[in-house]
Amino acid sequence: KSNNANGSRRNQLDATNSLKKDVDFFSDPKNDKITRIRDDIAQVKEIMIDNIEKILERGDKIDNLVAKTDDLKTESTKFESNARELKWKMFKKRIFLTIIVIVVVLLVIFIIVLIACSKDGVNFKKCGQSDDSNKDNNNTKQAMLLRLL
Repeated sequence: KSNNANGSRRNQLDATNSLKKDVDFFSDPKNDKITRIRDDIAQVKEIMIDNIEKILERGDKIDNLVAKTDDLKTESTKFESNARELKWKMFKKRIFLTIIVIVVVLLVIFIIVLIACSKDGVNFKKCGQSDDSNKDNNNTKQAMLLRLL
């Protein structure tokens, strides 16, 4: 009887241990399929929320880029217009300065001719005529010019 009692006790202990393992296994939330599926669904939900937030942020960034692009287009149009206007102003200024330089040069030439032609006052009739002393000076000047050539 003692063998039978020991064997029966061993069977009871084995059954108790087996039952305890089964209870522990099924009591653990990690081993529950429904809990695992809920955890997976929660993870997928979090990932989807993150993705949606990223898409919304991306949309905001795209909207900002479109607005900045429009601003740049407007600014470039203004810049182009201002550049044309400045080019035209500089062209007018250059023409004006050229005219002033030409007038000043003509004025200087006129003053030189006026001084050269007037000995006793302004008389342009004397410019074409020369006395005998002036003829000798002119001949000497002409001879020097011919030697240089």
